[in-house]
Amino acid sequence: MLSYLLAPRSTVLDLLAGDDDASVGPGSATGWTVAWVEDPDLIEEIGTAILVDEAGEVEIALAVRRDGVTRSWSWAVDEGEDCVDDIDGVVEVGDGEHPADEGGADGAARELSAALGAPDETRSALRDLLARRREPNSFVEQLAAITGLPAPSRPQPLHALVLSRTTPAATRLTGQIAATGLGDIALADLGDGWSGLLMLENPELGPQLADAVGRMIAAQGLRSRKKRALLLWRGENGAAGFELHRGENLYAGHDWGTGWTDVVSAELSVRDAFAEELLVLVPESSDHLPRLRSLMRADARDRDPLAELVDLLDLPSTAIDLLESGTHNSAEGHEDEPSLPLELLEPAGLGRFIRGLVTGRGLPPLAPRWVLRAYGMLCAIAGLVTLLLAVMQVLVIATDGAFMDEPSATAEDWIFLALAVAATVLNAVIAAGSFLHARAAE
Repeated sequence: MLSYLLAPRSTVLDLLAGDDDASVGPGSATGWTVAWVEDPDLIEEIGTAILVDEAGEVEIALAVRRDGVTRSWSWAVDEGEDCVDDIDGVVEVGDGEHPADEGGADGAARELSAALGAPDETRSALRDLLARRREPNSFVEQLAAITGLPAPSRPQPLHALVLSRTTPAATRLTGQIAATGLGDIALADLGDGWSGLLMLENPELGPQLADAVGRMIAAQGLRSRKKRALLLWRGENGAAGFELHRGENLYAGHDWGTGWTDVVSAELSVRDAFAEELLVLVPESSDHLPRLRSLMRADARDRDPLAELVDLLDLPSTAIDLLESGTHNSAEGHEDEPSLPLELLEPAGLGRFIRGLVTGRGLPPLAPRWVLRAYGMLCAIAGLVTLLLAVMQVLVIATDGAFMDEPSATAEDWIFLALAVAATVLNAVIAAGSFLHARAAE
């Protein structure tokens, strides 16, 4: 539930300490604080509040609380009708209920204006907004724009880059598959064993790309236990943040300059745990842990927090230049020329994905090259043995048992032949796959 609360931000954070799903945004010059709240009972003691809830994308509920009195309205999202009805026809006053006024959009606009102390022109604009029955996201954004309330969400990323300690050859196929649904993605070799996937479109989908790379890393098994996918992003007005992914898990995430705080990560112990998770990327930089903790505990920095993070983790310094090389759309090129050569990835379909699984091209190696070659050789030898057994069984069946001095061929000979042929084919496929993966491994 989106909540605008006439209370200091620190008070709202204290009240929501028990709601791990809540997040608290910035305050306005007029004393309002924005928050997303899972349990509205935690903010009951705040006497003046504006609450907006939604049922999917089809209905919006609006409640305005002033001096202990809560008036509520709801309406179905419908661009074609101009009407807002009282939600239940009641106004809650303490423990009792009294008939609500029948003002509809006028009544809702009047209550909103009174709570905000807004002038008549604002009330008129609110009435028009309510009558239009906009879908939830559009409604809350326009509500904030009309009233001067804080924005209802974090700034959207304008640039997004996913880093991983894998070679470009091992990252390419994952980026190509992701590009099918996420838009244009470019691959860059950052050096020192690091590669980067830069989102040229839809940077707000960066977490999905980081999740894909994190799953690719986890698929390597124990060899990748110290590897993560690191998402770096930048938004408007200096907002920036990161996320750390591996497999299905988000290990850490923090942002600076957004004005928002997730209650679940507000505790210093959680912030310190984020710093320790980041050190998994470069365990040799453990002496930087105190500075990393300081960076995680801050919600704003005087210097560039992402540049500081890259420096503390000894990541390639070119990562920041690559991140800021910008996005593009169909009408414009890059905002800035990238400092590194970029390979625009062609989206991959199912066929290319299967070829990648078979040959290992575009994927991280499953094991060191010598292990893959040794395993391939072992399977090849096993395949030759099963092939020899299959040939012997063919001779037994062809001579009706005479080849092995048997009275006649039996059903068991046919079963053994089928098993030998299947084992030969399986060993041949595994051996070929191992040699192809060894050839693709770097």
